[in-house]
Amino acid sequence: MTSPYTAEMHQRSQDMLDPNSGLMQNAYAQLSKNAADQAATANRQTRQNMAMTGMGGQSGLMQQMSANNTNTAYGGLQNQMTNMMNANIGASNSLLSGAASNDMQV
Repeated sequence: MTSPYTAEMHQRSQDMLDPNSGLMQNAYAQLSKNAADQAATANRQTRQNMAMTGMGGQSGLMQQMSANNTNTAYGGLQNQMTNMMNANIGASNSLLSGAASNDMQV
């Protein structure tokens, strides 16, 4: 006999490995928001620094630096998502092990 708690543990372990699950989509959305915030902050600092040094009229340079800031932030996003998915493999296995142990005890 399987308890509802065990079924929930099993479903959570599956959700942790499925990049299209609601759990992982929410995590990706949060990481994306953080990357966008980082890129916006870095771009604002770039504009401020260029204005302070009198280089505010160098639009090509500013565009290149902004593109680099954005690429760096979103590259970090992909690394974070990959690391989270790798960590979720172990966590999912642990949940499945717990679910199996609960099934044996019921």
